Amino acid sequence: MTVSRNQFDETKNWTEPEWQEGVPVMDADLNLAMKISKTGLRRAVCDFLGNGSPNDGFKLSGLATDPLIHAGDIWIAGLKLELSEDVHASEQPNAPVAFPNGNGIWFIDTVEQLMTNAEDPAIRDYRLPANVETPVKVWKTDWTLRKAIGASLPTPEPDHYYLGIAIEAGGVLTDIRNTGMILAGADTGYQNRVGGRPGSGHRHKDEDIDVQNPNYTGDTLEEVLNEIDSRIDVVQGGIGVVTPHAATHGAGGSDQVNIANLSGQCTQAQVSPAHSGLHTASFNGGLPVSPDVNGNASIGAHLADTAIHRKNHNDLLSMQGGTPTERYHLALDLYNAAIGAAGANASNPFATLGDLSGVAAKFASPVQTVQNLRDIAAANRSDKQVRLVEDKGSLYRFDETATGADDGDGIIAPTSGTGRWFKMSSAVPDLSTVLAKGNSAGNKRITELLNPQTGTDAATMDWVLGKIGAGGGTAQAAWIVMDPAGAPGTYSDLQQAVNALGSGGGIIWVKPGTYTLNSHVTMKHNTILYGLGSMEEGVPDVMPTFVPSAGFSDYCMLQASPGNKFLNLWIKVPKNSIGISPYRYYGSRLDVDGCFIEAETTDFGSDFYATTIGIGGEWGVWGQEIMNGKIRNCVFRRLRHGIYCELNSNTVIEYNRFQGVSNFRYELDDVIYSAVNQGSNQFRATSAVVNAGLIAVGMTVGFSDGTNSDYKTVVDVVYDSMYGFYICTVNSAFQHGYDGSPGQSFYSQPPSSGITAGDNTHETFICFNYFDGGGNGYLDINAVRNSDTNIGLLNAYIIGNTSETLFVGTDKPTVKLQTSPYSFSGGDILFLGNTFAGQIFVDGSNTVAFICCDNNIGSIDATDYEGRVVFNNNLCHGSVKLKNAATASGNYVMGNLQVISGTTEKTLAVGNYVESGMTLAGDYSVAANNVIEDGGLSVGGKGSRASGNSVRGTLTLGFWGSATGNVIRTNKQVAISAIVPRAQIAGNACLDEFNIKSEDGSQKFYATGTSCTFYTAGHVDNFQPGYCVTFQSSKDIETRMITGVSGNTISWADPLNSSYGGTSNTAWAYTNLAHIDGVSSLSVVTGNFVCGDINVTGGVNLSCTFVGSSCVINGNRVLGMMVTTAAAKKNAVMGNIFTNSKAVQPGWPKVYPFSGTPDNSNEIAHNIINGSVI
Repeated sequence: MTVSRNQFDETKNWTEPEWQEGVPVMDADLNLAMKISKTGLRRAVCDFLGNGSPNDGFKLSGLATDPLIHAGDIWIAGLKLELSEDVHASEQPNAPVAFPNGNGIWFIDTVEQLMTNAEDPAIRDYRLPANVETPVKVWKTDWTLRKAIGASLPTPEPDHYYLGIAIEAGGVLTDIRNTGMILAGADTGYQNRVGGRPGSGHRHKDEDIDVQNPNYTGDTLEEVLNEIDSRIDVVQGGIGVVTPHAATHGAGGSDQVNIANLSGQCTQAQVSPAHSGLHTASFNGGLPVSPDVNGNASIGAHLADTAIHRKNHNDLLSMQGGTPTERYHLALDLYNAAIGAAGANASNPFATLGDLSGVAAKFASPVQTVQNLRDIAAANRSDKQVRLVEDKGSLYRFDETATGADDGDGIIAPTSGTGRWFKMSSAVPDLSTVLAKGNSAGNKRITELLNPQTGTDAATMDWVLGKIGAGGGTAQAAWIVMDPAGAPGTYSDLQQAVNALGSGGGIIWVKPGTYTLNSHVTMKHNTILYGLGSMEEGVPDVMPTFVPSAGFSDYCMLQASPGNKFLNLWIKVPKNSIGISPYRYYGSRLDVDGCFIEAETTDFGSDFYATTIGIGGEWGVWGQEIMNGKIRNCVFRRLRHGIYCELNSNTVIEYNRFQGVSNFRYELDDVIYSAVNQGSNQFRATSAVVNAGLIAVGMTVGFSDGTNSDYKTVVDVVYDSMYGFYICTVNSAFQHGYDGSPGQSFYSQPPSSGITAGDNTHETFICFNYFDGGGNGYLDINAVRNSDTNIGLLNAYIIGNTSETLFVGTDKPTVKLQTSPYSFSGGDILFLGNTFAGQIFVDGSNTVAFICCDNNIGSIDATDYEGRVVFNNNLCHGSVKLKNAATASGNYVMGNLQVISGTTEKTLAVGNYVESGMTLAGDYSVAANNVIEDGGLSVGGKGSRASGNSVRGTLTLGFWGSATGNVIRTNKQVAISAIVPRAQIAGNACLDEFNIKSEDGSQKFYATGTSCTFYTAGHVDNFQPGYCVTFQSSKDIETRMITGVSGNTISWADPLNSSYGGTSNTAWAYTNLAHIDGVSSLSVVTGNFVCGDINVTGGVNLSCTFVGSSCVINGNRVLGMMVTTAAAKKNAVMGNIFTNSKAVQPGWPKVYPFSGTPDNSNEIAHNIINGSVI
């Protein structure tokens, strides 16, 4: 679909389309109307909003080598860009993008692109047929983060808009986005103005604003502000203004003076604090005023009237609310309280200074221990003094006359002097103590607490403790509450909370917050750890979080017991530890739901064998095992292994997300034997790092010095026995050098997995999980087998999983299944409806079947799998390699489909599409109704059949093989090869597709008589002596065997009946090499169309001493001849049509003229020779 002409021209200032009645509306008119409206809106946004972001949208942070692009919005040239979640520059939508090293500008490159339903199927209405084009295309705003070296942006490409968002200097990023409320202004200097006015904006400076005011001499806002500042400085300087003003006041006072008229003495409307310094009592007494409420007629008398002026009265007038009378009484109360005129009482609620001093004097500084309390000197203690003893958590009161024995708790005797300290109470009594006191003998029993159901429910403390989740008591609690702040009645320590539960388990409700674990927590049986809160995508901190303490070195964080359930928790796993471990077969009925389990770090430093595991641990005699468990709705992130455990007895793993990490970090100095040289394509690695599996051929590894980095693929690893290191060759030269200085890094992917199922995993469901894992050494699913017992996976159901694992080629394993050599309860492996971009690797033996249907996979390799395979209806982007397949049907294979011979036979391959060849090596196999686009079809096993296939390439048969109803297309190749006896070849079309076409305006050849001349150099090379060539026009077809080649001319013995090519007519010259070749004894060749020869010449005769004997060649249409050996006996060649003038001749390879004649025992009759259509 094409888009009509573009009529829009912004320079014409068109503002609105006006439709005319009765005039057809074209798509160009609609497009014009849309562009007028859209452009107006964009220009308005440019003029009034400008470029920038109201939030953190597209802010850069982190390392300059791969900065993090923050989620949010940004406006560029009137176009709004939105980013829903944070993403690294290397993972942006248009990645990969090359970023130059060095100081420069990071900028957003924005462009509008026209999209069709081919690029975005969502444009199409689903009700439209697939072959119907949608009526519209849509414009989409696309963006790319780029970097330019230097201090200015490059010139943008046409229709592109550039906006600078960060400056990099010395590896540090500085944000230069316009942020907050944007008003067409805020030009950062790093944005272009190409394509109209993309909203570069403006910002006002004070010197740009004109001011006209008679009170100021300045003409601009900046000058006026400076003038105001200078006046304030003069007045607040005080003394320089006040002195001349004081001279105007005589000793007897002054008449009323308008201050504003005192030129040069006070230039502001207010009198500064400096002016008040002039007003002494005698001076104020000479200043007359109108009589106030108490009759005072001068300022001095007014100020001295204590009935009117109270302390802080003036402040209260300006600060307090209420009426003047109310403020007056408030000030009076404060004054009385301050001077001690009256204590706190009903009419005056303010405590006096004496009151406060009396209370404060009784409380002294706290001490740490009881001994510190004893050692307080007599001079520092007084009667009724109170101090806090922090170790006791209690208050102690001193009685200077008391006596009593020091018991270390309730009574404390001072080291010197008289008196005793008496314990008053716990500073914060625990809930158990409060309840115990309330329910002790002589006190009223607690009743009607939390709605007891019977009269006896509240009769015991255990009932109360169980109801409130406080723990303690003889029966202990049925449920517990955890709070990170340790509120009364709750726990902040998980192990203490678990211990407070009864032996039968219970529920621990965990409030959101952070809980630090110093060592592993041992769970009780049948216990539920329930996190209060919810996990949002990318925001797990709203959940209760368990983190390891500094230096945590225990083997796990949570040690599970049978019947444990963990819900809505965030667990951070430290290096060489496990999040949840079903220790020693204690994983029975383990249930983990809605948890976020991630590695605390991916920096493994110098530990090449470091690991982090979400759930599981090593298996074995005393290993980890999950039975009848459920792991669902969880996120496993940045771990070396998400789930690493033996799984069995109906364990279900479903609806989880496994987010791997592409590389773990190691100290470079421990990895390299010597410095890595810039420009070299080799580095020397220590034996330790290679032996740990962090460097191997095919792996991608990284080097970084904090500023520069190189990521290389290892192509060769050779051990240097003299020096004890490995010479590693990479795919290209290093751009930078590295010497292993402290802080330099090496990045690699050790063997890692989303799920690793231990040996003897059985009766397990792995369903509907999502994998987006790491690099070369990462497996989405890995089922291992014990090398000693040979026990592996069986009875497993792997259904509906999806993978977008990184760095995956179709031949890199992402799923590895090693099965057991025996089965029980069926034992089969079901692999259904999965999407995995990499290879599915399967091995195993004996009776376990692998059923693989309806999957979208990269490739599959089951050549080491001895059991039966059902491979149906799969989309395979690479090759399929099977062994002993029962069926391979309905598949779409973009590589080759290969079934090698094994211990079983009878492969059935039906209805497959294969791009690069199909091979069925087992006996009695059937290939039917397949399309093999290239590479041919081989059914080489004994008694195998090929029927109804469309094959490009050679079809190869084995002993007793059969080829019926196939269409075989070749390009100067043998069509059917049957070099063993007893082949049945019937009803096939063997076509040689190579041809040269000559027509008016493109003269390629001219054939007539006994020769053909080619006009284009090189074409004659396709026709050599011994080949048959067929010339065909619209009405004629003739075949001749070539006898010689000279220059650009080929020749033959018998002349053609017509002429072909040249200027006379359009014609084709075909090669005829699509032979039925090597037919041996006891074979039948009937009813075939053969663009070549039928060669009854070869193979091993198992029935007699002759080769190429006792065959039936009947009813075939042959564009060549039948060729036999001189020793061929008792063949029947009847009812065939040979287009060649030489019908049946002995000898191979064909050399003209032939010598000898067929043996007389052959029956050659009723054939049509030179059967051309004239």
